[in-house]
Amino acid sequence: MLANLLARQGVSFRIIDENSSRAKESRALAVQSRSMELYQNLGLVDQVLARGMRGSGIAGYMKGKKLVDVSFSGIGRDDTPFPYIFLLSQSINEEILEGSLNKLGLRVDRQTRLEHFENTDSSVLAHFKHTDGTAEVVEAKYVVGCDGARSNVRKSTGLGFKGGTYDQEFLLADAKVNWDLPHDRVQIFFGDQAMAIFFPIDGNENSRVIVISKNTEGSKEAAANLTTKSPATLAEVQKKFVEAVKLNVTLEDPKWVTRYRAHHRSAEKMSADRVFLAGDSAHIHSPAGGQGMNTGLQDAANLAWKLNLVLKEKASSELLDTYNFERLPIAKKLLNFTDKIFSTAVSLSPFAEQMISLVAPLGAKIAVKFAPKIMFGFVSQLNIHYYPNIAAVSDCQNSRGDTPATAGRRAPDAPVNDTGSLFDLMTGYQFHLLVLSRNTIPNEKRARFEANWRKRESLAPDAKIVWVSGSESPVAIERYAVDDVLVSLIRPDGYIGYQSDRLSQ
Repeated sequence: MLANLLARQGVSFRIIDENSSRAKESRALAVQSRSMELYQNLGLVDQVLARGMRGSGIAGYMKGKKLVDVSFSGIGRDDTPFPYIFLLSQSINEEILEGSLNKLGLRVDRQTRLEHFENTDSSVLAHFKHTDGTAEVVEAKYVVGCDGARSNVRKSTGLGFKGGTYDQEFLLADAKVNWDLPHDRVQIFFGDQAMAIFFPIDGNENSRVIVISKNTEGSKEAAANLTTKSPATLAEVQKKFVEAVKLNVTLEDPKWVTRYRAHHRSAEKMSADRVFLAGDSAHIHSPAGGQGMNTGLQDAANLAWKLNLVLKEKASSELLDTYNFERLPIAKKLLNFTDKIFSTAVSLSPFAEQMISLVAPLGAKIAVKFAPKIMFGFVSQLNIHYYPNIAAVSDCQNSRGDTPATAGRRAPDAPVNDTGSLFDLMTGYQFHLLVLSRNTIPNEKRARFEANWRKRESLAPDAKIVWVSGSESPVAIERYAVDDVLVSLIRPDGYIGYQSDRLSQ
């Protein structure tokens, strides 16, 4: 993703991978709304939509009894074109992104390892080792470690990676699941000794099942004796899965079967000198909420435009400090969230399970009404926002209060003229200057404002300017809480970087 975003801005780079090919296993599955919006900006969303499937909802069961069934159609989010969780394996995400790079005439240098690097006053000297044994030294302005949980880049910086490993053993199988339940929704089962999760992948032919051992008396001692070295079998996964779901289920035609342990860790910083960390090299999460891959994609979206401006001397290196300032709190918050959700789910006592079963009828009604909107805003990453900094500045005379569309927050979508939307007018990974007004602004005043904007010192004097009036989109006027006029500079990553409530500046 980072390579794609840099390439579209004309930034020169090398992308290396010590593996000989892309991952063949499915790995991460959930593509959240913010990531879908990023794919839309890249012009890749049609490929993504064609290769995966839309999850229709989530159902929860306790010892075989259905407790809750929530449809994504009731989420009520109309500020995004993607009000759902999309299911597409990480391996296909990688395939689409690498294919996009190839079309741009770029490639991944495979079987190439970063041995070490050294900082100079003005650059980084990266020492590569190719599979044939030859060495290469590359001088670059910056290095970004997107090299996973065992990141060689992170280790070379000396940055800590605090956290731990969960006690539970995970059994996973991507296979055809034969049962009577729907194949288009995520389903979670709480059994006596384990919890199990069903994920759709591509309809009836391929799905994912995961079985997670629950915390029991002496579980830490038992966990110490667990080993992930013995290969899992489909028969073992099926046996454990049936025990948890308490239904007749058969698994067949496996694509991937594995046994593993999950971790929760975060780097102490996501940047040091000329080195940055993104994705799993900076933070690894429990699988709860499908946040890992998506957080990495958003790391890339946050960093790429900042690197571009600094490399082209359109901004000072101070702008790069905002990467750590903005992204590290998000990574830690998501890690804390997923850790609490996961730890609670696998630690329910028999009494807690009994109480949940007793209040389930009332709780389900409340959950169906309120929980989807609250939870979806967090899980989808639509509600993520950044605190004020030099890349998120408000210059409004009137207080904006807790208005959702303020500097540092994601710019929401809204219909325009019943035929399109704000997102249709703001395409591509680039800056957009969105000018919203309750009344139509005369052309002479528009021209004068545009000329003044082009001359001013800002991060994006050449931003594409989009004008939308109240008659064209009353929804946008309300969604952005426009009193008279509101000028919002939308960053390439979709967040509001600057805002003013007047045209004369």
